[in-house]
Amino acid sequence: MRWGDFDALGHLNHVSYLVYCDEARDAALAALGGSYVVAHQEIDYRREIPLGTRELVVRTRITRVGISSVHVEHDVADGAASAAAVVVAWDRELRTKRELTQAERDALTA
Repeated sequence: MRWGDFDALGHLNHVSYLVYCDEARDAALAALGGSYVVAHQEIDYRREIPLGTRELVVRTRITRVGISSVHVEHDVADGAASAAAVVVAWDRELRTKRELTQAERDALTA
């Protein structure tokens, strides 16, 4: 946890939750290679994570795989927050979304 992640009220700032989810999602997708961009995200805050917390766990699971999209859910710090995101496969050269390859689909649904 980083000092700057906490706000003047003494708890984890709302924006920091999304950063931690993004890092967890990137780690989950890293084994696939390729690039992915966020198309949608949402979060529900249930309880605070107070200043002084040294670490937290973000559990991440893939819930659906589409033609170009991957739906992901996150559980932050055993229910302190839950988040969901949709990412799409990204073509870096054409600067647009692309279809997932069959190999990516197989890896995501394994």
